[in-house]
Amino acid sequence: MAEKQRKNSEGRAKRLANLKNFPKGQSGNPAGRPAGSLNRSTTLKKWLYGDASFTNPLTLQKALGTVEDQIVLALLKRATAGNIAAIKEVLDSVYGKNPELLTGDLDVNMLSPEDFKKRAAERRKQVESLDD
Repeated sequence: MAEKQRKNSEGRAKRLANLKNFPKGQSGNPAGRPAGSLNRSTTLKKWLYGDASFTNPLTLQKALGTVEDQIVLALLKRATAGNIAAIKEVLDSVYGKNPELLTGDLDVNMLSPEDFKKRAAERRKQVESLDD
């Protein structure tokens, strides 16, 4: 066991000795990304805003719009069919993500069955008094 650790530490020392700083003014990737090349986000936006002719999955009629419209309608179709991931995506897009779920600091105070019945009876009385 001790010899295996010694071999590992020797191998690590060799790897670390091989590391060198780049000379000043020289990049670690001289070929790099060509100047003026577009990133994936820019390319996607170009195609999303393009015109498209498609069948609206909700109305089943021909529609004109953008590719983005076509994608949103497909998402809505999945959400209306009961796809939970699509429903969550639509609700998060429209109303924003639930901050309580993001932080994990959710404080859940469960009522005892007796307290629940008491509160339900109080609420019932309030509602009945509104009817009068």
